[in-house]
Amino acid sequence: YSDTYSVKTLNHKKEEEYFPCTSVADTKALLRTKAAEQHMNERALGSPFKEITLGLPADILKSGVTLVDTPGIGEDETMDNVTMNF
Repeated sequence: YSDTYSVKTLNHKKEEEYFPCTSVADTKALLRTKAAEQHMNERALGSPFKEITLGLPADILKSGVTLVDTPGIGEDETMDNVTMNF
């Protein structure tokens, strides 16, 4: 939970970047430019991010619930390893 919209990225070198956002639309646009992989060959290379944390002012998150979006199983070995090692 957060009082404001934001995106925080953590790469595999443990370097963090923080991006404040103004709305859901702004957050989605930022995610598209920073994290969306448009082609399957990009996915096969693996993500440059170890973790992406979204700050959202959503009441359901106030209790401390954590939502995790992982790749599915069976797409390819790289994505299977990401999911199984979470």
